[in-house]
Amino acid sequence: LRIACNLDCSNANWFKGQLTEIRLWNKVRTETEIKDNMFHRLQGDEDGLAGYWPLNDIANNTASDDTKNENHGKVYGAVEDEQLHLIDGQAQGPGTTEYVLRFDGSGDYVQVDNPPNPTDAITVSCWAKSKTPTWNNYGMLISKRNAFLMYPYQNTQWLQFYLYLDGGWHYTEFKLADTDITKWHHYAGTFDGKIIRFYVDGQEVSNTASSGKIAQDTNPMYIGYDSAYNSFNGKMREVQIWDKALTDAEIQNSMLAPATGSEAGLVGYWPLSEGHGNTANDQTSNGKNGAIVGAVWDEQLPIYEENTPAVPKVDIDQSLTPADAFDTQKTESVLYFDGDADYITVADDQALRVQQYTVEVWMKTDGVPKEDWQGIVGKSGRDYNILLNKTGYIRHRFQTTTGVNILSDTPADSIQWDKWQHIAITNDGTTAKTYINGDLQAHGSIINPLLVHQTPLIMGANLNDPNSGNWFKGQLTEIRLWDTVRTETEIKDNMLHRLQGDEAGLVGYWPLNNIANNTTSDKTSNKNDGKVFGAVEDQQFPLIPVTGTNTRQDVLKFDSSGDYVEVENPPNPTDAITVACWVKSKTPKWNGQGMLISKRNAFLMYPCQGTKKLQFYLYGDGGWHYTESELTNVDLTKWHHYAGTFDGNMIRLYVDGKEVNNTAYSGKIAQDANPMYIGYDTGWSNSFNGKMTEVQVWNKALTATEIPKIMNHKLTGHEENLVGYWPLDQGYGNVATDETLRNANGVIIGAVWDEQLPIGIKPAVSEVDLSNWTTENYQNAAEAATYNKPNPAQWDIAADGQSVKETQDALPSYFLSDFTTKGHTILAKLTVTNAGRNYIGFALNFNPGDTTNSSADFLLLNWNARSADYLKLSSVKGQQTFLHYTRLPDAVPGEEAATLSSTTWVANQTYQFKFERKNNKLQIWIDGSLEFDLNDTFPDGRFACFVAAEKNVVFSDIQADV
Repeated sequence: LRIACNLDCSNANWFKGQLTEIRLWNKVRTETEIKDNMFHRLQGDEDGLAGYWPLNDIANNTASDDTKNENHGKVYGAVEDEQLHLIDGQAQGPGTTEYVLRFDGSGDYVQVDNPPNPTDAITVSCWAKSKTPTWNNYGMLISKRNAFLMYPYQNTQWLQFYLYLDGGWHYTEFKLADTDITKWHHYAGTFDGKIIRFYVDGQEVSNTASSGKIAQDTNPMYIGYDSAYNSFNGKMREVQIWDKALTDAEIQNSMLAPATGSEAGLVGYWPLSEGHGNTANDQTSNGKNGAIVGAVWDEQLPIYEENTPAVPKVDIDQSLTPADAFDTQKTESVLYFDGDADYITVADDQALRVQQYTVEVWMKTDGVPKEDWQGIVGKSGRDYNILLNKTGYIRHRFQTTTGVNILSDTPADSIQWDKWQHIAITNDGTTAKTYINGDLQAHGSIINPLLVHQTPLIMGANLNDPNSGNWFKGQLTEIRLWDTVRTETEIKDNMLHRLQGDEAGLVGYWPLNNIANNTTSDKTSNKNDGKVFGAVEDQQFPLIPVTGTNTRQDVLKFDSSGDYVEVENPPNPTDAITVACWVKSKTPKWNGQGMLISKRNAFLMYPCQGTKKLQFYLYGDGGWHYTESELTNVDLTKWHHYAGTFDGNMIRLYVDGKEVNNTAYSGKIAQDANPMYIGYDTGWSNSFNGKMTEVQVWNKALTATEIPKIMNHKLTGHEENLVGYWPLDQGYGNVATDETLRNANGVIIGAVWDEQLPIGIKPAVSEVDLSNWTTENYQNAAEAATYNKPNPAQWDIAADGQSVKETQDALPSYFLSDFTTKGHTILAKLTVTNAGRNYIGFALNFNPGDTTNSSADFLLLNWNARSADYLKLSSVKGQQTFLHYTRLPDAVPGEEAATLSSTTWVANQTYQFKFERKNNKLQIWIDGSLEFDLNDTFPDGRFACFVAAEKNVVFSDIQADV
C-alpha cells in the first residue's frame, strides 16, 4: 500500500500538501455513513474497518495502523504539521472551517495604519507557529516602532518583548529551550507601568522591573514583519492589543478561544481567520483593519475531536445552570432526639386504628445505642411497633387476639449505625413483613386477627410508656401510616421524596421537618398533630438534584476536640482570591477563634469565639487586612455559605451569596509555605464544632453574580481559576480529596463523615423505556402529495429503548407514551441532526385518535426553526389540516415563552426540557430557563413527542416520576 507517491512503484508523482485520516474498509459504505464520521477521528475498532492510519502521531518514522491488524507504515521524509483549533468545532457542527495566516519569510506581512498605542499599560499577544526550528529572522512577529515589539532573535529560540519607555528600549526575554517553536504556541507580553512580563502558553516565564510610559508612535504596526529587519516564516493567528496588563488568569482564559472584540480593554483584535480576501479585520469598534501583503490563508483540518483537552476548562457562566442547581431555600430538616427523654406523642384517633397497615420511617442513629432497645414508632399496646435493638436489627411487633406477636425480626447487623435507613413494616392480617431501604428483610405468617388499641401513637421512646426510657438517640423523619399494605415497588417508588399528604391510603404523615410551638404537623386531612418533648430540628445540607434515584451524600463533622483536615502544599494565590465553604455550627455562637479555613500567614476564614462575628483575613505587605460582619440575623446552627474575595483592591465578605461588607486594601497576598487547615486554626489551636462541605479556593475574585452560582452547585474541579476544591462529601476514608488537577489532598484527623438525608428536594424520576410507546400520524394522502411529504412518518426506537429518532420529512406525527402527565414531572432531551426548517416539540395531554378526532383538545409545545413562529405553547382543537399546524392559537392568549419567544431552535444542539404538572400549575423549563408558568386548568392526557415536516429528530433520555 503506497501513500503520496506514484502508486505503481516508480519513484515519481510525489504529492505536495497534507494528508490525514486514511481509512480502508472491507465493505461498501453508503453516502450517509461516509458523511456521518468524515469529521471525526475513529477509534480503530469500527465494524468493517480493515486499516486506519490517522497520520497524526508519527514515531520512529512509523505511521501506526490503529486497527487490530496493526499494518503500520514506514514514513519517508514526511513530517507532522500541527493544526490550530480555537473554536468549538463540535458545537459549530460538522464541516466547520478554520483558517490561519501563513507567511513565507520573503516579504509577506500585514500592515495596520493608525494602530492602537496604549501608553500606561499594555498586553500584546498572538498565536504563532514557526516554519523553522529556530527563528528565521529578527523582531518580526508584531512590530510597532517605536512603541512595542514581539521580537524573536534570529537563529535562536530566544523571544523578547520590547517597550520604548521614556526615550529608550526596555525588555524582558526568555529562551524557549524546551519549546518546539514549529508547533503552535501562545505568546503574550504585558506591562503594568512597573514590570514587563512575558508569557508562553499562559505561563509567566520572565519579568523585568521597568517603569515609565510607552512612547506614542505614528508609524504603522506590522504583523509578521519588522520594518527594521525581516519577515516571518510561519503561521499566525489571534493578534490582540489590550490597554491593560492582563493577569495570568486572564491570559489563560483568553488564549483558548477567539475573542468577540467587545471585551473591556481590548483595543485591537485581528483574528487572522477570515479565509478569504486581502484584509485582516480588526474586530474591535476601533476598526483598524490591516492590509495583507503576500501572506496567504491556510485552512486547518476540519476535525476537532483530537484537539479537545482530556480535561477541558469549564466556564462557570455556561456550565452552572439553574437546571442542575440545588435549592438552598428548600433545605430539608429532620428531628434530632438526644437519647434523654426526647419523644413525641400523638393522641389516639379513629384514623390511627388501622386493621391492615404500612408504617414507614427514615432513621439515623447517633452512634451505637446504649440500651438494649430503642422505640422508634408505634401505638401503646404493641400495635404496629418498630423497635431497634442495639445489636443492629429491627423488630416488628403487633397485637392479635392471642397476644403480642414477634414474627419478622431482621437479621443481626442489618442496621448500619450513623447511616440513614428507610424502615417499613406491613401487615395485611395474614403476613407481616419488614423492609430496609425498600428491600424485604423478614416476613412471617399470622393466624389470628389483628387487634388495635385506643392508645396514643409514640415516637422515639418506649412505645408503651415514653417516660420510662428506651429513648432513641439520633434523627427521625418521614413517619407515615397507611391503611393499606404497600408493595415493595410502591415503597421504593416514593421513599426518596417527600409526600403531599393527600396520597390514597395515607392516614397519618409526620415529616418531622417543621416543628412549631412544640408541635409536629400531620400533613393528612386527619390532622392528628403530635406533641414534641425535647427533640429539636436539625437542618440537612441540600441534596444535589440527580436525574435518577438519589444517591447518598455526606458532609464532614468536627467535634471541637482536635478534629481537622490538613492540606500540605495548598494553593496560595497572591494577586486575587476567593475562599468559600458551606458551614453549619453546632453552637449558636462560634465555639472558637479562626477555625473554619486557616492558611497562616496568607488567608483566614475567621469566626470570633463567643460571638456571631465572621471575618475574612488576608496577610499582605507585612500585616493582616480584613473585612468582617456581625451575623446578627443569621442562625449559625443552620447551613450557610460563606465566601471571602479579594481583587487586588477590595476585600469582600459574602453570606449566602449576598455581600455583607467590604474593606479597601491594595496589595498582594503573602506567599506562605505552611499547610492549610479546614476546621482548625494553628494560631489559636482551636478546632471547629460543627459540619462543613464544599471548601473552595480560586485564584480570582468571584463576582456577586458568580458567588451564587458556585454556592448552589457541585463543581467538576475543572472550572477556570479554581485552584483548590475539597467537597468533603465522599463518606469514607481519611482523605479529603482535592478535585482539581493540583491534587492537594487533605488528611482528615478526627473528623467523621455525616450522612445527609437521602430525600431529594425534587421528586425522583427514572428512565422511561420507549419500547412500549406507540405512534399516531396525521394522514392525508392529498396533502402529502401536494407538499411532497412521505406519509406516514418513520420513528426508529433504539435497541436499548432509551431514545427514538424520527427520520422522515413527513406530515405531523406523534410518538405516544403509556402514561398521562397530570401530577407528574417529565424530563426529555431533543436534538435535530440536520439543518432545520420546521416544527418539533411535545404534546402534553394527547389522547389516542386525536389526529383525526373532531373533539380533540390538547396542548402542543411547538418550536419552529424559521423566524415566523419561534417557540409557542399552542392549543390544538378538533381535526387539523397540515397548514393549520403553522398557525395554531396560543393555549393561553397572550402567554409567550419567557426567553425563547423570538428564538428559533438550532440544529445539532441538544435541548433539555422539563415539564411539571403539579399543585394546579403547569411549568415548562428549557435548559434550566422557566419558559411557561401557568395555572393548570387543562385536561389530562398522554405525553407525546411531536414532529412536523422535519427529519432526523432525536428524542432521548426521557425520564418521569411514574
